[in-house]
Parts: sequence; C-alpha cells; structure tokens
Amino acid sequence: MLEVSLYMIKTYTICSVAEMHALPAQLMEDFPGSTVWLLSGDLGAGKTTLVQGLAQHLHAADLVTSPTFSIVQPYLLPEDRWLYHLDLYRLKSAEEAIEIGIEDYLDSGEWCVVEWPELIEPWWLSGYLQLEIRIKTDGCREVSGQLVTLD
Repeated sequence: MLEVSLYMIKTYTICSVAEMHALPAQLMEDFPGSTVWLLSGDLGAGKTTLVQGLAQHLHAADLVTSPTFSIVQPYLLPEDRWLYHLDLYRLKSAEEAIEIGIEDYLDSGEWCVVEWPELIEPWWLSGYLQLEIRIKTDGCREVSGQLVTLD
C-alpha cells in the first residue's frame, strides 16, 4: 500500500475572491517547484476560483471555467507551456482516470491542477502540492497546503 506523508503544513485564511485569486502567487513562493496541485474541498469551496487565480498568475490565454463536464480543460500559457485543469468529480473509478490519460497529464512536466484527487492517490508523487479548502462558519475559506512525500 502507498504510504503518503505530508509535511510542512501552511494554512491561509481567504475571505474574498480577490484573495483566492492572489493565493497561487503565495503558494508558488511557499512551495517552489511544485507544478502538480491536488485540490480537495466541498462543492462551492473555491477550487475553480483558485485555479482561475493560478491561470491569471501564469498568464493563461483563456478564462478558466470548471471542467466538471469535460473532465479536462487545457489552457495555453506563454512559451508554449500548458496548464491542465482536471475535475475528477464525475469519475467513478481509477480505471476511468486511466482512460482519460491521468498519468500522461501528471507526468507531462506542465502545470497540472486536479480537483477531487482522492481517486488517483496511487499516482501521487513526492513534490505534489496537496491543498484542502474548508468553508468556515463566517464564510471565509481556510486553505491548507502541504507537499506530498512518499515513504
């Protein structure tokens, strides 16, 4: 069985869309070199909003929308780089993730952000950034970030 250890937990309190859009710049500073982000959180917690902020920070050519129905949405970045935004909410099994080419996206060397990543935990690698977004009682969000390390 895969043993996943999580170290260096950082927590951020986010109380507006503007703050959520700004958070990726801070995450890139706090977790340098991590280009695979795993986003967990309830429906409406702000996962896609966070990806919108990342895309803006990376100067994506298009506006980010939720890929719930398309599963994967690619965004072109400067210098022919890519941001792949995956939403695995509708997938029922790891086999379905394989069918959409999850390993190719994760191993592409490009930016890859995965919403609802629990289904693909067997493919997590050291250096991936795991983010969990929780809705607080005051409506703000608590975002916890930590790097995945394999033991």
